[in-house]
Amino acid sequence: MPTEAGLPGTITLLGNPNFESEEVTAYELGWRAQASANLFIDVAAFYNSYRNLRSFEPETPFPVMSPVPHLVLPYRYSNRMSAQNTGLEVAAFWNPRSNWNLNASYTLFSDHYSLEGSGDPFGLAGSERLGSTPKHQLSLKSSFNFTKDLQ
Repeated sequence: MPTEAGLPGTITLLGNPNFESEEVTAYELGWRAQASANLFIDVAAFYNSYRNLRSFEPETPFPVMSPVPHLVLPYRYSNRMSAQNTGLEVAAFWNPRSNWNLNASYTLFSDHYSLEGSGDPFGLAGSERLGSTPKHQLSLKSSFNFTKDLQ
């Protein structure tokens, strides 16, 4: 990767002896009911608060002369990101026959990330960050047991 100085550049990720594990505090409140002998309904709401999430902090670039002159662009692992997510899940499980199961579920999801004094070049739009989880998810599943050994 060419740099502004015209030299080839190498991005280098550096370890961090002070790097900490991420922490999460999770809350969930749910309700489950058996509406009939073959129909179950679940509803759950959740809130999660994450701390010490991974960020990449830029450090001062430096030249290296071997094997060819190039500029090293160092980034150090750090813990300068936090996040909160909330959601609601609704699911229904129905057995219209003893060998046939139908499942339906819907999830509404919201997340918020923040960087505290970070120079992370990926910002809040990195691959596993803000916007990588769908706001709405719908799932429908049907399964049938033909015999005790074949599903």
